[in-house]
Amino acid sequence: MRTTLHYLTPDDERALLARATRLTYSPGDTILRQGAPVGALFLVRKGTVHVELRDDATVVIARLEPGDVFGEIALLDERHAAASYIAVDEVEAETIDGDTIEALASARPDFAARFFRSLAYVLADRFRHLSRTLVPPVESAR
Repeated sequence: MRTTLHYLTPDDERALLARATRLTYSPGDTILRQGAPVGALFLVRKGTVHVELRDDATVVIARLEPGDVFGEIALLDERHAAASYIAVDEVEAETIDGDTIEALASARPDFAARFFRSLAYVLADRFRHLSRTLVPPVESAR
């Protein structure tokens, strides 16, 4: 399965998945709660995941499908989850913990470059999507 980690080679993907743990979630399950510690990257293998921001109200900001990843922000900044991730239907996800990714990146600098470039691409793509979705257009002052 190709992932949104566009710059990884098939060998890179095999190396990551060989170290992953597969988890299954039922519809409505919270896979990851906003504010919770993460420490892992999640790869959706099957099903649909809603990304929700919870404050006074709950807002669905994204829909993840097979091949999409999440947990990348907390993995990079070593902070808590920025959003909640909810299984819409039965979801299978691979998790790769941060220590495993770090060990693989240390052992294979070429992998590290492709992996982190891939995460940068994912983050840029999400930023562009959220900018179009959440921020109303601003009229230019002439």
